[in-house]
Amino acid sequence: MFEQFNKYTANLNIDAKNQFITAELTFSYYCNINSTNELRFYIYKDLIVENISSKNQITYVVEEEVSDWCPFVLESKLIKISLDKPVKLGDRVDLSFEYKGHVNLVTKYGINRISDRWIELGIYTPWFPVIETLENALFNLSIKIDDGYEVVNSNKVGDSFILNQLSPEMDSTIIASNEFYQIENKIHDIDMNVYVIEEAHKTLAEDISRYSNLILSKYASFGRIDGSNISIVIAPREDGGGYCRSNLIVLTPNDNLDDDIRYFKYIAHELAHLWWCKATFNSWEDWLNESFAEYSALLVLRDIFGEDEFNQRIEKYKAKAEGLPPIMGIDRGEEKAYEVLYIKGPLLLYELERTTGREKFIELLNIIHLGNIDTTEKFLAKLGNLTNGNIRDNFKKQLSL
Repeated sequence: MFEQFNKYTANLNIDAKNQFITAELTFSYYCNINSTNELRFYIYKDLIVENISSKNQITYVVEEEVSDWCPFVLESKLIKISLDKPVKLGDRVDLSFEYKGHVNLVTKYGINRISDRWIELGIYTPWFPVIETLENALFNLSIKIDDGYEVVNSNKVGDSFILNQLSPEMDSTIIASNEFYQIENKIHDIDMNVYVIEEAHKTLAEDISRYSNLILSKYASFGRIDGSNISIVIAPREDGGGYCRSNLIVLTPNDNLDDDIRYFKYIAHELAHLWWCKATFNSWEDWLNESFAEYSALLVLRDIFGEDEFNQRIEKYKAKAEGLPPIMGIDRGEEKAYEVLYIKGPLLLYELERTTGREKFIELLNIIHLGNIDTTEKFLAKLGNLTNGNIRDNFKKQLSL
């Protein structure tokens, strides 16, 4: 059966000098529940929605207040679309959005911005209407931007950059600059490009290119990833941290720079998300992304820097894990969620590796990746099939402690 994916198709104009965007965007939505007559989206608070239209009879409301609906999607406001007639499972609705406005600096983290030298747009302050259920979609973007700018992972066609994401994702990140310095590298069959705009980060870019070669060689045991191109961008900001998309990794020159091994692990964590990015990030199921990425980083750290360095870090994780709440059911916006997913989760995987043995554990990671496992229920089923019911049940118990 042909799989239907939601799809965004957009014409986007970026005026870097005036920090302004204008967009005409179509969203094709396939209903995945029995029936609904309402669709809810969120968009950056300073964008002005001029019109929403559809072949379906609709009415819509754009709220003015910032909504606190997701801990990662910041400074967004609700767009509520009511359908005159309910749509049913499998039905398609095409919605056309016209909007414009200024995109400045995010108050909390500074992740997304438009400036003369640096453009970074994505889901964290959504430049596109993000559906509330955070469903994956295909993205096909035509981007016009001031002369002299380059858009990462795009192709130049006439006076536009075409960014076409062939794998469904929750986000489409636009990175652009008129001052890119680029390092090209080939790792096995993957073309890797590292981008920086700060002179002071050029040496760091060389280090990242070298580290990535080591890291990706180790991660090859998890199984192949889609695509033959990866772009790594060093963002000229200290806040907000790094993140990974299907063929894009954004890093920051943060305080880990003072410790080569810590920065190596930071890079390894983000690269690991090329494998571990399947579960929703807005619930406790995000442990399948973050805990797996963090423990993968520790695995490659062990291979490169040795058992002693690995064991020292495991002992530090054990000390930090004392008193943390359970993984299962934790609110992703809860104060302790970061420590739970980045410390407690990796420790559970460490204990699981000790139980199964290293070879069997890598086989499990391979099965989880290639099977596109995106829920804990599916993970536990695979774990039970590969090992036995006792190991599966004990691991499930640990998730709830």
